[in-house]
Amino acid sequence: IVKAQKVSKKHGLDENLWHNIKSVAPKVSGWRHKETLGYVDKITTMME
Repeated sequence: IVKAQKVSKKHGLDENLWHNIKSVAPKVSGWRHKETLGYVDKITTMME
C-alpha cells in the first residue's frame, strides 16, 4: 500500500485517498494487489 501511495503521488493524485490507491494498484510492481484489495474490501464491508 505504501508503494501504491508513492505511485499515486508521482501521478499527481492524493496518495491518502483509497480510490486513488486502488486505481494505481496494477502499476505497482511486485504487489499482489488483487489479494490485498480483496481483503480491504471485505474488512470495509464488515465494518459498515
